[in-house]
Amino acid sequence: MTARAFMNWPCGAHCALSGLLLLVLVGCSDGPPTLATPPSTSPLAESDWRQARTAWLLEHHEDAQHLFSRFAERHRTDPRRQEALLSAGICAQHRGRPQEAAEFLNEVVLMEGALAARALLQLGYLELSEDPQAAVLRFQSASERAADPETRAEAFLEAGIALQRCGRFEEAAVSLEACVHLGEASGLADRARLQLGYDPWFTVQAGAFLQRSNAEGLSRSLVNAGFPAEIRAPGRRGSPLYYVTSGRFGRRSDAQAHAREVQLRLGGDAPLVRP
Repeated sequence: MTARAFMNWPCGAHCALSGLLLLVLVGCSDGPPTLATPPSTSPLAESDWRQARTAWLLEHHEDAQHLFSRFAERHRTDPRRQEALLSAGICAQHRGRPQEAAEFLNEVVLMEGALAARALLQLGYLELSEDPQAAVLRFQSASERAADPETRAEAFLEAGIALQRCGRFEEAAVSLEACVHLGEASGLADRARLQLGYDPWFTVQAGAFLQRSNAEGLSRSLVNAGFPAEIRAPGRRGSPLYYVTSGRFGRRSDAQAHAREVQLRLGGDAPLVRP
């Protein structure tokens, strides 16, 4: 499944990507893509590669980043160099070093090839929280350059999510539908269908509760304070929680202003703006 690097999935990222061999932030898989061992590689290259992969599989991200980076420096003509740079970038993401990650990933993009699309996805995950507009461009570029249906489907899905965050709901629907129609990646298609079912508005999530009675209490508090309130029942988004939301807005900035007003009147933690 897709992880969002440093996001709700997981990185997110966070970041594992279902059906793929790459470790991703907002989640992870078991290792980098495995290329056929070139017949003419040197014993030193093989030793360096084994060390890097061992650190990766043990999830020693700092060591793996150093070893993959060293491999890329030492063995510039090795066919696995691009894979090493991509893996080093993902390790840097895991370590919370976005600047280092971006340097590795941008080098992978410049090298073209199938792994360039993977690097573009990772760059999109890096940018999604702070700059969803930039993330949209990364994901769209990944969808254009992807060599396999799974990567293309993931890129369409993430572009759709990023477009929703930007309030570009019609464009988001086109991208999400493209993910659904690919069909080869059923898990990603299912997620795209869920995203298509989301309300095309920004809203303020004031709370989430397992017990409906608690949700009703917060809803009454919102109404008494002069705010609109809605309880979203479990199952609407595949969650067992009752969500209490307030308001629907076409612009994120308006929803953020509403969230500040709710916090000012009711106190407590700052409400979340969704999506």
